[in-house]
Amino acid sequence: SSPSISSLALSPPLSVTHTLPSPPQVHASLETWQFGRDMEATLPVDLRPSLVQVYDYSTYSGIYVWEASLKAAADGPDHLALDFYKSYDASDHEPHIYFDTWEKMLQVVPRAFIVGCSMMVANGPANRHADDYIKATNNTQLDCYEDIVWFSPACRQNTSKCIPSLVQYNYNMWIQQAFFLNIPIALIWVAGGTPLYDSVYYGSVQQGRFLFGWYQPDDSLIDASGKLPVRVQLPANDPLEQSQAIYRTGGADFFPRNYIWSQLQSVDRFSWYIMTRMTFFSRDMDAMMIRSRQLKNQKLSVDDAVRQSACDWILENEDRWKTWLPAVCNAGNYTATLVGCVPCPAGSYCPGPLQELVTCPIGSYCPPA
Repeated sequence: SSPSISSLALSPPLSVTHTLPSPPQVHASLETWQFGRDMEATLPVDLRPSLVQVYDYSTYSGIYVWEASLKAAADGPDHLALDFYKSYDASDHEPHIYFDTWEKMLQVVPRAFIVGCSMMVANGPANRHADDYIKATNNTQLDCYEDIVWFSPACRQNTSKCIPSLVQYNYNMWIQQAFFLNIPIALIWVAGGTPLYDSVYYGSVQQGRFLFGWYQPDDSLIDASGKLPVRVQLPANDPLEQSQAIYRTGGADFFPRNYIWSQLQSVDRFSWYIMTRMTFFSRDMDAMMIRSRQLKNQKLSVDDAVRQSACDWILENEDRWKTWLPAVCNAGNYTATLVGCVPCPAGSYCPGPLQELVTCPIGSYCPPA
């Protein structure tokens, strides 16, 4: 069947046919991430969905650190702030002392789940974009210890000072950032893409004081006390440089958004109103992620945990979501603005909640209200 506008905004490019049912099968896309936004821009103008809301929290993928390392460094003799990239500059500091050794990382992560550096080629199962690294940095030190651990230039001469680091995604960005920011890391790429691989990765991350790749919002690395990993602040994102495959800056914060079928307002203004008002804040997402993790720790299934955490938020935030709702008018009343009810105008019939007014048929008449 033909994809809807919503699915077109989210589907991989090869699936796009630009053929839409009328009306579409799906009328709205909630919390659309960056890939969906990019897909929306590829559609012909007459097929593009309408952007109606940008959420007040961001999605982000980057480098994270455990709070235990953060606190130890802050309390240490140099009072390093490990949530800031300059504290990792090997020319000025020795941040490795607040982490485990990279040898421990290799003991924790099963070898079968680590991507070999010799496999990180353009036509292989993974690609670290070595040509981009060499072009951007003029550095050719891409060889790996036992074909799995890449030592950044900042600690190649003394690997005992390398911070154990593991990622599932954006390996190509990490190696450039480590070069440009002089961060001493011993980096491995853990395979991703399946629940098994994800469980191995997250389980490994939780077993040591490492640097690691993560994204938010996500509940996978929230601990039993409800604490989240801490994001390492990198230089502000430079989209022009990154479009040229140069990664001396951090990733971009992306604010999710709601899209709707471009004709929804004319077809169902009540649903349109809800979609334009619905939004969430960072504290909302953190609360829902923490609750979701708690429920999963209680052995609820993923689907049940998602539903229950959403229900809990609704029960606790009635004052918030009620502002998303249009006015619901009883029979004899009508809403033109969707924010309040007025008596039904003369010559019309108002049947009741969430119904549009009906003009009296020829030969009949209805007084106001």
